[in-house]
Amino acid sequence: MIRRARPGAGGGRRFLVFLAQLALAVVAVRSLVAAPYAIPSPSMMPALLPGDYMIATRYPYGWSWFSLPGGAALGERAFGGGRLAGRLPERGDVIVFRSPADPARDLVKRVIGLPGDRIALSGGRLALNGVPVPQTRLPDLSVPVGAGRDCPQLRRRIVGGVLVCAYIRHRETLPGGRRHDVIALDLSADGAWTVPPGHVFVMGDNRDQSRDSRTPAIGPVAVARITGRAERVLMSFRAPGDWRSPASWRNAVRWERIGQQP
Repeated sequence: MIRRARPGAGGGRRFLVFLAQLALAVVAVRSLVAAPYAIPSPSMMPALLPGDYMIATRYPYGWSWFSLPGGAALGERAFGGGRLAGRLPERGDVIVFRSPADPARDLVKRVIGLPGDRIALSGGRLALNGVPVPQTRLPDLSVPVGAGRDCPQLRRRIVGGVLVCAYIRHRETLPGGRRHDVIALDLSADGAWTVPPGHVFVMGDNRDQSRDSRTPAIGPVAVARITGRAERVLMSFRAPGDWRSPASWRNAVRWERIGQQP
């Protein structure tokens, strides 16, 4: 006796197979090629602002189990900190890495020191291996008060009728010639650190509002925890728009930031 297949049964299976293949493709691309990230905090101002959405590539430093969704705990416990096609970042790269305090959380910071480097911070001035990093004073960066933590009274200004915090801004030039802007209110804690083997030292460009390698909770970052390199800002919003008003969508976008490199 020959049984007839139910109408649509084959199509349903094919659709489920398609969904499974699509899910695997998405996981593969996000794990091996590139992934988008939202910037929720001001720790990387002025390179990255809260409301920025950036793309980070996975392959520049190779891959580890931390590159896979949910793979952090499995990889660290069962396979250690090995990497496939592993390479060190360069000083000045903005990297994405898994937080040592919470492996499920991604952090974005700038690489300042490589294995063996001696890092020192004194009075807001950075030194690498005993040599002060060249700084150039730039005009203050004006940020509306409330976009981050409270601003000291002495740094408050009225610009265009808006109360802003005037952040002190410098341009640093790291060994190798990479330049980036840093901001501070001269509140950065002094300290000295040596980067252990297999680690990098990271800092936020907003020196006073960044939890980074200077803090015990983060410390020097194991290379195995690095999951990508920040490349470009894909989209940036100064505030969410009202879905009932298309005009607010346009005004909420910071068009000038699209395509910028951190």
